[in-house]
Amino acid sequence: MTARRALLTRLLPIADLAVLGAAFALAYRLRFGSFPGPGDLRHTVSHLLLGLALLGAWLPGLFLFDLYDPARFRARGRLAGQVVQAAILVALVAAAVLFGTKATLASRAVFGMTLVMAAVGVWLVRLAAFRWLHAGTREQAILIVGEGADAERMAQEIPGARRTTSAALREVLDTEVIDRVIVATAWDDIAPCVEVCLEVGADVSIAAPLPGPILARAVPDRVFGTPVLHLHGSPQYRAAMVGKRAFDIVAACVLLPFAFPVFAVAALAVRLSSPGPVLFVQERVGLAGRRFKLYKLRTMRTGAAAAPGKLGKLGKLGEKDPDDPRVTRVGRFLRRSSIDELPQLLNVLRGDMSLVGPRPPLPEEVARYDRWQRRRLSMRPGLTGLWQVSGRSELGFDECLRLDLKYIDNWSPWLDVKILVRTVPAVLSGRGAR
Repeated sequence: MTARRALLTRLLPIADLAVLGAAFALAYRLRFGSFPGPGDLRHTVSHLLLGLALLGAWLPGLFLFDLYDPARFRARGRLAGQVVQAAILVALVAAAVLFGTKATLASRAVFGMTLVMAAVGVWLVRLAAFRWLHAGTREQAILIVGEGADAERMAQEIPGARRTTSAALREVLDTEVIDRVIVATAWDDIAPCVEVCLEVGADVSIAAPLPGPILARAVPDRVFGTPVLHLHGSPQYRAAMVGKRAFDIVAACVLLPFAFPVFAVAALAVRLSSPGPVLFVQERVGLAGRRFKLYKLRTMRTGAAAAPGKLGKLGKLGEKDPDDPRVTRVGRFLRRSSIDELPQLLNVLRGDMSLVGPRPPLPEEVARYDRWQRRRLSMRPGLTGLWQVSGRSELGFDECLRLDLKYIDNWSPWLDVKILVRTVPAVLSGRGAR
């Protein structure tokens, strides 16, 4: 099965590109009846941009939802949901590109039909891959070693599997035909079970519960030729983070041109409201404890930030006083509307921040963290996050920390999309903004 997985990993991207190309060609033909369609140069350019936008977002979108990990394939259940979520993400990215490039002549029918047909094609390809990957499994004699709920579940889900205990393993191997052993027992029993299996040349896999963080994910690896099992304590080290970063860059590039006129008007208002610089630069702590300069529009009088601190003990987020006399009248409006945070799109482009992530803490706040609280720094901080859509400054430190760790433990591209959608009404309502 390992060889088949390796082959699938190489072939699936090719198949997905072929599916997308065929879906686009068929959708175009159904809409316009012939190639190249209407003889308008703008029409041709618009559909060329549509094709490029879909092509550029297609493989990263599928990758983000684990559709290139054969070990996570499912013949039913989650597979359809994964494909639909990936198609929605691709649609959002492609639509943003078309809007930003003003490709207004691109047919919405072609756009929609392409995504629907391509999604169905990807789903069918994964179903076929799942069946091919597990072909012959029913003819194998698979033994599950363990007594817990995981062992019982695996015995029910894996065709041809039966379950036994570690105490009976040697006798079963000596008296029955066993093709593969899956050890799903306690860590103390793993080494003896593996030794018993290898003595008779039986293939053995380890599926024991992993200790450590909730998201600990095991990946086989080699360190200078030595086989190791690498545990990821946070999603930061998953390859999907590459896709998250790519989405940040594309989205920031699309948003900046629209944000610039608002920023220019706000900057002029800041300059006229009180003397001093337009931007407020503050040191924050980001990924893995790296410090960076966070940019905001200035909302206080010059030098006000150096006034006696409001942090106190770790209570409210920054312990901001809504009636703080240091905040200018323009500053209050900028805070309520979150316009003061527009310059942080530059932080996103620089790689200091992400569009969605934990709240970026102050260095003096991090200095007082307990050791377990530093897991909050295992992902890039965000412009928005669960803390932003759940009350913002109304939240206490403990609640904000809980939401940040919940985000890290449950991160997915779809979660980012949901948070971004919820951010719009949260900002418009001004709830919790100070």
